[in-house]
Amino acid sequence: MQLTSNDPQTTRNLGSKLAGKLMSGGVVALEGGLGGGKTVFVKGLAKGLGIKAPILSPSFTIYRSYKVPGSDKRFHHFDFYRLDRPDEEVLGELAEYIEAGDIVAVEWAEKVRKFLPRKLTLVKFEVTDLHSRNIEIKGAYT
Repeated sequence: MQLTSNDPQTTRNLGSKLAGKLMSGGVVALEGGLGGGKTVFVKGLAKGLGIKAPILSPSFTIYRSYKVPGSDKRFHHFDFYRLDRPDEEVLGELAEYIEAGDIVAVEWAEKVRKFLPRKLTLVKFEVTDLHSRNIEIKGAYT
């Protein structure tokens, strides 16, 4: 599926829509350049999961985890922007959450693609101008 978003709200709404397909767990891999809309999309994903906590970019903490209300699932938001090569501890946490069947969103997924499962949803962002983004969504949970 290929879409164009002309504002952050549209990008958030796309994330929120995808959330309904992830309630039993899954991985969302987000790729694209800086300012492409990845974190905005993740904010929508979290909202769609019913998470009320503010979703902040985990660029410096690498990841943040949230309880999904009304579920035994957790939502884990990883951001590999500042890492050239993630360390084994972080990759271990990532693998643990995926194996547990939690909901995992990975920004800058191209840096860890070989550690992600084959069954995932890939969301690619391309900045076309100051306000517009081409967003391509494909994979297991679309």
